[in-house]
This record gives sequence, structure tokens and C-alpha cells, in this order.
Amino acid sequence: MINEILNINGKTAVVTGSTRGIGRSIAEKLCRHGAHVFVNSREKDEVTKCVDELRKAGCSADGLSGDGIIEEFVIESVKKICNELGKIDILINNIGAYEQLEIKDISLEKWHQYIDANLTSAFLWTREVAPYMKKNGGGKIINIASIAGIIGRERNAHYNAAKGGLIAFSKGLAKDLGPFNIKVNVVAPGVILTETVKKMANGNENFLNSNLEKTPLQRLGTPDDVANTVLFFASDLSDFITGQVLTVDGGFSST
Repeated sequence: MINEILNINGKTAVVTGSTRGIGRSIAEKLCRHGAHVFVNSREKDEVTKCVDELRKAGCSADGLSGDGIIEEFVIESVKKICNELGKIDILINNIGAYEQLEIKDISLEKWHQYIDANLTSAFLWTREVAPYMKKNGGGKIINIASIAGIIGRERNAHYNAAKGGLIAFSKGLAKDLGPFNIKVNVVAPGVILTETVKKMANGNENFLNSNLEKTPLQRLGTPDDVANTVLFFASDLSDFITGQVLTVDGGFSST
């Protein structure tokens, strides 16, 4: 019954940066609700392992091994999928990179690194997928940003700029692609308990406590919280929604 309501059976989805953390949860969520999902990572072994695990769980999945920030890889990946399957219905731009840095410690090289990972990658995948979506009568593009791109967070000027840029990019695209029945929306998570965040918080109780104190729901988010929101945007339930930013932060950004 739930699959009928969400109605992504038979859809083809690409989730970039998706062998672990939030991306992995998104890929698994879409698979379990009937989509054929392409997972992606630079690490071939991680892609193979992820695809095998999803298939063993009864899901329909394939892999894209390569750097989703490299233009040639993106072009060839999209072309290969669409030549074989004829379509990409759902694109989740999830590639990202995060590191807290003072402005004095952000070299030009690091600036470009974080802009490329968090913003340029979404531009490349969207640019290549959009023509196929137009040809097929529509699609869903969901970009994974962060509340940092809305409220700004300390020691995150580079990350704030990249995620804020992703939000602005998405809002403009929603207007450009709306006439072609392509919906573009943004999911902006707060602090999510991925393995990376757990390592960062290890031994730093102040990090967890300071975020919990500002979160009305009194807990930090999980990758599944984000995946559930992405599933909503990917489904028919969101067919009259585009250009929107939905925060998944337990109310953190509202305080």
C-alpha cells in the first residue's frame, strides 16, 4: 500500500555520493520503495559492496564507480544510463565535503575543493540529466544542501557559501525547468549522526550538547530522517512542489 502511495515503482534514480552516510540511506530508501537506483562513489570496492548488499536485500541497484566531480565521468555515466534504460527519473545530488576551518586557514585550493564538491558536482549532474528529463516529459531533482547555507555556521565560511549557492542554484533551476515538468527541490539537514559526525564528536561532548540545546525536538537527526524527506520529494506526493527548501534539523534553524 505504501509503495502505491509513494509511487516510485519502476523509476530510475541516481544518487551521487551514496555508499555511506546520508547518501547510502537515500539509496536504500528509494530502492526499498521500488526504484532502480544507481549508487556512486570514487571507491570501486565501496560501490561493489554497496550494490551487493542492496541486491541481497531484494533491491534493484547498479553502481557508478568514479569521481562525481569530474566532468568526463559525469557525462559518460549519464549517457550510459540513458542509452541503456532510456531515462533518469530522479536525480539526488548528494556529493559533499565538510571541514570546519577559520577563514585564515582556507587556501584558494581548499576553497575550490569545497565549492566543487558541494556545488559544482550538482551543476554537472543536473546539466547532463536535464535534457533527458525534458525529452521524457519530466523528472525530480533533489539537492542535498545544509542549514549552514541558510543560517551560516561558525568556522564554515567555505561550506556556508557552497551550500547557500546550491540553494540559490536550485531555486533558479526550478523556474527554468518547471515548464518541462521537472521539479527541483532542496533538503537542508542540520546535524545528522553519520559516522563522520560521530567521529568528529568523539570526545567532544560540547559539540553534541550545544547542538542538542538548540534543537526543539531534543535529539540529533539520523540519515533515515533525511532519506524519508528525499523519498517524499521523489514521489508523486510532491508533484505540485518545486523551488522549495525543506529543513530537516529538529527545529534547530527555527530557534
